[in-house]
Amino acid sequence: MVHDGSEQTGLRLRTIPGVLDNGFDVPKSRPDITLPVVVVLVLPLAAARLVSRMWMTGSATEGSVLEFGSEQPNLVEAAVVDAVLSSFSATLVAAALTPLLLGCLPAGRGATWLLRRLLRRSPALVAGWILVKAMQAIGLIFFVVGSVAVMVFTSLVAPSIGDRTVNPIRAIGRSFRLVGKNFGRAVAVIVLMVVVDGGLRFALLVVPVAVVSLTGWWPGPAVLAAAQVLVDLVSAGFVGIATASLYVDLSMRSEQRDLEERFRQVGLEW
Repeated sequence: MVHDGSEQTGLRLRTIPGVLDNGFDVPKSRPDITLPVVVVLVLPLAAARLVSRMWMTGSATEGSVLEFGSEQPNLVEAAVVDAVLSSFSATLVAAALTPLLLGCLPAGRGATWLLRRLLRRSPALVAGWILVKAMQAIGLIFFVVGSVAVMVFTSLVAPSIGDRTVNPIRAIGRSFRLVGKNFGRAVAVIVLMVVVDGGLRFALLVVPVAVVSLTGWWPGPAVLAAAQVLVDLVSAGFVGIATASLYVDLSMRSEQRDLEERFRQVGLEW
């Protein structure tokens, strides 16, 4: 038996804040699934992000006194690597958890099933992610506005691959169609998502950075490194789930994708 998304995750898709709330509500309602998925997918990338930052800037985080790597900080390169790894982390989470948010997780299945499913779709997901980044780079030719527009229109590629298609070109086309029919709503959710994500990062880092900076505590670099990894886990989890929630919301609004009717069509019990 398959349960609907509201039973599995407590989704709220009626308002824009409701879509964003899923980024917090889903981990609370289904921690047995969301937490293992986020840790397995994001932790290696968070560690790689930390090491790359240490190597390129000579410190674990901003304000750290840990000397490591280059004597000449490469702040631009470090920022680019940060952005790339952060984006890919959220992409993996969104694709992996989309079936859960859609209510398509079979009974008795959990995080392991979702991770195996994602692994089978990983070639398409990586190809789609690379194509999206290439399109955003091309968009920069038309100034920042072009790149931002591409980012909005391609924001649903990962959950589309996680839902129904392993063809990255079709996933891009589907993302364009869904966003195009609800452009204002998509922009509002994405802007608020960026704001909330930035607030989360600041809130989780400001205390450890302030304590270490003011006290000169000797394990400070290790504390800051651990805090940064935690921030990456929380951020990727929130952005990934919120993106998948936006996909569910727009697909239901644009395609009259009624869950009960969808289950009946494939012979599943409501």
